[in-house]
Amino acid sequence: MAISTYTADQIHQAAQRSRLRVLGCDMLKNEAEARLALAVLMAYPLAVDHAKESAFLYVAPTLARTQYRPPDLVLCHPETGLVIFEAKGHAIDEIEGIEAGYLKVHYHNRLQSTNVIRQSEDQLYEVQSAIGRLLPDRRNQPLINALIAFPNIAMATWRERSYDQLMPTDVLLFAEALADPQLLRQQVDALVRQAL
Repeated sequence: MAISTYTADQIHQAAQRSRLRVLGCDMLKNEAEARLALAVLMAYPLAVDHAKESAFLYVAPTLARTQYRPPDLVLCHPETGLVIFEAKGHAIDEIEGIEAGYLKVHYHNRLQSTNVIRQSEDQLYEVQSAIGRLLPDRRNQPLINALIAFPNIAMATWRERSYDQLMPTDVLLFAEALADPQLLRQQVDALVRQAL
């Protein structure tokens, strides 16, 4: 689904107001990615005492020599390190179930299995590897985490289907988190604390 004019305007305005450096907004492919980008911009304005160059939001960053699709978004922020975000625009009714970590999703009149956790982990490891080549001393490397966002699914609906028993929700963001900058921040901050 293409990005609505309304959402595109909101992102443009948020990017102009943000103290984050925003790269690649023109690379947003769909409404789910756009809503995630807008939510991150709203949740992570840069602290006043940090220079704009110290934090950025990068849309679809491409790494040379990789076999994986780029992450949808990467946030680099003094408070979080690097956070890789993957947006999944599925509605709850498009998901038939979860089996062994794979989402069984109706897509173009076919049932497809996709492992969204593995996809985000692969992206994380690719970014981590690229950073490792630039900064071989691990003490100089930023903390890196990955999250998967489902902008069209409420957490309560996910739980009603018992999907929270089949997939770790600490790496998932739902519609509520994207609608509430404070909640999004709390979830990202909790993941960062867990990784420390």
